[in-house]
Amino acid sequence: MNGLAIQSAGLEDVLRATLDRPATTAFPKTPEQEAEESSIPKKRAAVEEQMRLAQKALRESKENETTSSSPSAQGIDLLKQLDLLYLQQQSAIQRGKELEHTKTEAKTALKQLREKGPQEQKPYSFFLRESLQDELASRREQLKSVVATNESLAQALSRAKETFDAKEKERRLAQEKLDAAANTPQAADLKTNHDLAKLESKIAGANVAVRQAELANNKTQEETLRLRVQFLEEKLQRIDPEVHFTDEDLNQRLLELKTLDREITRKSLQNDSEASILKNEWAKAREQQDQSNKPTPEILAEVEARHLAYVLQTNRTDYYTKQIAWAQRLRDIWKRRYSVATGQFKISDLSKWLAEAQAFHKELSDEKSIQNNRLDELRKMLSNVEQLNSQDDKEPVERWTQYQAEVIRNQMEFVNDHVARAEATSRTVEKLVDEIRQRTSQYSLEEWTGIVWQQIVAVWNYELIRSKDDQSLRVRTVVYGLLLLGLGYLFSRRLSHAFGTKVLPRFGVNQGGAAAFESLSFYALLFITTLMALKVVNVPLTLFTFLGGAAAIGFGFGSQNSFNNFISSLILLAEQPVRVGDLIELAGLVGSVDSIGMRSTKIRTASNQEIIVPNSSFLENNVVNWTLSDTTIRCKVDVGVAYGSPTRDVARWLKRAAEEHGLVLKKPESFVWFSGFGDNSLNFELYFFITIRTLAERRRIESDLRFMIDQYFRDANISIAFPQRDIHLDTQRPLEVRMLPTEPEQSSPEETKAA
Repeated sequence: MNGLAIQSAGLEDVLRATLDRPATTAFPKTPEQEAEESSIPKKRAAVEEQMRLAQKALRESKENETTSSSPSAQGIDLLKQLDLLYLQQQSAIQRGKELEHTKTEAKTALKQLREKGPQEQKPYSFFLRESLQDELASRREQLKSVVATNESLAQALSRAKETFDAKEKERRLAQEKLDAAANTPQAADLKTNHDLAKLESKIAGANVAVRQAELANNKTQEETLRLRVQFLEEKLQRIDPEVHFTDEDLNQRLLELKTLDREITRKSLQNDSEASILKNEWAKAREQQDQSNKPTPEILAEVEARHLAYVLQTNRTDYYTKQIAWAQRLRDIWKRRYSVATGQFKISDLSKWLAEAQAFHKELSDEKSIQNNRLDELRKMLSNVEQLNSQDDKEPVERWTQYQAEVIRNQMEFVNDHVARAEATSRTVEKLVDEIRQRTSQYSLEEWTGIVWQQIVAVWNYELIRSKDDQSLRVRTVVYGLLLLGLGYLFSRRLSHAFGTKVLPRFGVNQGGAAAFESLSFYALLFITTLMALKVVNVPLTLFTFLGGAAAIGFGFGSQNSFNNFISSLILLAEQPVRVGDLIELAGLVGSVDSIGMRSTKIRTASNQEIIVPNSSFLENNVVNWTLSDTTIRCKVDVGVAYGSPTRDVARWLKRAAEEHGLVLKKPESFVWFSGFGDNSLNFELYFFITIRTLAERRRIESDLRFMIDQYFRDANISIAFPQRDIHLDTQRPLEVRMLPTEPEQSSPEETKAA
């Protein structure tokens, strides 16, 4: 096994130089790197030589009938691994040179762009910018992938270094054991173990070098991609102001889309023809199955395979239909891109185009998601079919399982093409969205004013409800309707008020009747103007069917009292048991009626307080209406005179006071009643009649009569009685009475107490 030792000079030094090398590689190379690159062919040649010697030793051991698991066999396997790692390292180094060359070219191109500008002639083509944008998007995606790969490679390099350190420890331990057992019987075995450990350490070191070279190459690729992304970004920035989207460019793209549409249509027709052929083949296979008493597995497999082919081929029709629709919509997308680029658009168009483009983009995203799921299903189907092919007893059905696998692969390829077409269409739509957003970010004050006005118009024309007969209720309709209802309310109020206060009184209608007619005419006019307003704004009553049902439920459950009061108001206005101006008394409340509304009646008391009474209270309770049919009422003033007064004179003076008051009616005549003998007075009641309109008027007349009676009684020396009391003392001895002097004298406390 001495031949297993590789005799390449300085190999450990080269490996250690590789491990200590930084991750990135930049020109010019260090001498160690140059030596490493040039030494790889020599190292491979040395490995091949050792493999030859090891194989020779292995053959000799077999001729000597030793075991096949000898150290020579293990060494050969390790040498093969080492040679493969050297080959990978050599390939990585070569790729690193190519990447460095590409990086240099990218630097040169970026430098020339900054110094000389774009090589293309002005004005720049719109499709030049289009291709640069596509390339930029592709490079950015590659850059993301490379950055993610760098993280994985760095972790792999770290693990490789840990493995190399472990193998080095094993090699040093084997070396120590070999040195300690020199010139002993175990020296040969220890020498073999040492050579194997040394070889494993070299394999681990070579693996570190490979991983390091891969990481360095990937970082070089990352730097190159960053340079290319920077180049594309700067080039786009330079050509963008000078890009012109001409009519020829648009017509060229529309012609390409038209050609694409024709091609897809042709493929769709061809697909229908192929589906028809597959259907016939499936029908023949089913007929053969039906004719066979006991179908063989091959016949069953053929029927299943033919059916699968027919179904998958038929499914392609939907894909072609979608692609044709996409091509047609792409024509509109390109026309809109042309309009945005040339400024041939209205402000109102951009918002509409943006919304439609975003909706189309969402539709394409959903389609890609659906088809990716479909691809997963096809992969599972393919896996199941391939599993059948791997079985031992597949010989009778092998042809048809392979046919199914081929059909599924073709369908997967077709679906992938469909997803790619959706992705390409989506990118074009994204560009329109970006262009619209870029254009809207540069609006002038006039354009912003137009946008605001557009939003106002959109809200103004917003559809709120649509009826079954295709009639709409819009915001403007509601505003017009509310405005007309407001004007109708004012018109109804003013006209009914003029009718109640100016027209009806001329025909002799009293105040209460006029107020009732005024309210009824107001409700009628309001109802008529409401219908007219709905007619003018063209609002169909069918739109209020649902609202009417909801209102009915509301009246039935939550508005019982309100509806009751409203009906009560109509009864009050029609029957008129209570009218405006009437003096009423309800549940201890006395006042005059100010107004009768839809829900309640306003009553004003003598204290000028306004009290709101629900209309239903007038129908559910006893109401005293002092002025219902006649405003003449009888009033009374109570007077008490002292005992011994001339009663006839008292009656005469009382009646005279009533007759001389100007507001007391002559007819019916006033009269006086001697009501009784009181505890302190002779009681008289003066009854008189007045025409009452307010409660204050009655109280004022009664007050005037009391003033007159008091004056007449003073002139006639008639005393108005006041409360008198007789005191009776019941004592067992006579009371001591002492006369006090005229001038008060100082008295002792005892005398004061006795008194």
